[in-house]
Amino acid sequence: MSIANEKQVGNAENHREKKGVNVSAMTPQLAATIAEFRKYLDLPDPGPLLVALATVAANRIDGDAIWVLEVGPPSSGKSEILGSLTALSDVHPVGQVTEAGLLSGSSTKDVEPGASGGLLMKIGIGGRGVICFKDFGSTLSLNREGRRSVLAAFREIVDGDWTRVLGTDGGRIYRWHGKAGAIGAVTEEIERHSSVMATMGERFLLYRMPRLDDDERETRIEKAMEHGPNVEQMRNDLRSAVYTLFKDGLQETESAYPEQNRIPIDLAMVVTSWRSSVIRDGSKRNIEVVPQTENPARIAKNFQQLQRGFRAIGLSEDEAGKRLVGVGLDCIPLVRGNILRMLIEGPQSTSDISERLVGYSRTTVDRHLAEVRAHRGVEVKTLERDQQPRWILPNRIAERLARLGIGRDSDLADSSGRSTNSTGAGIPDHSRSEKSETASYSRFDGGSSGTGKTEGPIPEKSEDRERESEKSQPPVNRIRD
Repeated sequence: MSIANEKQVGNAENHREKKGVNVSAMTPQLAATIAEFRKYLDLPDPGPLLVALATVAANRIDGDAIWVLEVGPPSSGKSEILGSLTALSDVHPVGQVTEAGLLSGSSTKDVEPGASGGLLMKIGIGGRGVICFKDFGSTLSLNREGRRSVLAAFREIVDGDWTRVLGTDGGRIYRWHGKAGAIGAVTEEIERHSSVMATMGERFLLYRMPRLDDDERETRIEKAMEHGPNVEQMRNDLRSAVYTLFKDGLQETESAYPEQNRIPIDLAMVVTSWRSSVIRDGSKRNIEVVPQTENPARIAKNFQQLQRGFRAIGLSEDEAGKRLVGVGLDCIPLVRGNILRMLIEGPQSTSDISERLVGYSRTTVDRHLAEVRAHRGVEVKTLERDQQPRWILPNRIAERLARLGIGRDSDLADSSGRSTNSTGAGIPDHSRSEKSETASYSRFDGGSSGTGKTEGPIPEKSEDRERESEKSQPPVNRIRD
């Protein structure tokens, strides 16, 4: 590499380094762990590592189990990060999962010596552990009935109790209870299954890997090639770094700021309004049933638990809150998350949104807007200066986003392509067009006319803007390692 090229790469590295977490926002132990991973992996933003570590920590401390999936393209570093967690004795790696693999129902005469009885029996009756899905896509690739039965089992397992009834040996009942959390990696294939998972009850939190530009992708290639010959040494060092971080136990600090305790509440109210599903008919895809909006209590508790996990691994309270907001907004389906980002900028017409969501049809946009509107996450208003109806965020949603540090005056995208707000938390920006990069926050002029009819009710002047208020929950108890 020439001196000029070395200098260019060095400048790029310095620029990318600025997008990470300041070491003052974490303990020295956590900073050392991140530094070890950055020796081998391209991690300008240590978010994927922080989420994985916090998930394990959250499942070790008292409270409900949480299940988190890291969503990103192949070769984005997910597998190496999750593989490093196997240094911990309570982390159990798995590939494709079936009901039998979770809790075996083999006849006694067919049981091989040394058989564990299934993954849950390795965790133990009444035990604690973390399931590590190195490729959750293999589970999603099961046939329809197999996938539905496994997802149904997951619903009960995350709640701490699962019973499997079989006809083996004249009829047997297999029951497990305990605390089983999960961390996994999956590609954006999961978006195809979001409606099925939603109607059966959401149990996963999602973290979307930061989007990379061409320069960043090339840097990732160079980093991977640099350590290719020493892959075993790399994996040993990464496992050792994780083991060292956890070996002395975790110490969670109590929240000193009441507003931090409100983050899970406001986040849950926004996310559930924007990710709740509807039921459509199989032919014309018209909305047949609008189920009640997802109750926010469960996901709020999950957010609270992950927030505790971030603090337990060594993040400052402020940084833990920022990271939690990023994960929470990632739980909104991809297209809807992009639409939300646009509406944070200001009112948008359906044509504006369709034009900016490059690669998606007008019909797709119409359907998502209709579904979110059915759950009162968005409303339609005709502005005085413009006769074209505009989609806007209801006051009750905008106010909660403002409390989370997200608003039209925020910095909506950093150089990594990950939308951010004034506090550093963000919404992934997957829309790419000239218009999306130059649009003004106060831009109310009409967009180009689209094709097709907008699905759902005829736009009204304004929809109901009721406001809710909840009392913040008291701080959680100190952890027991």
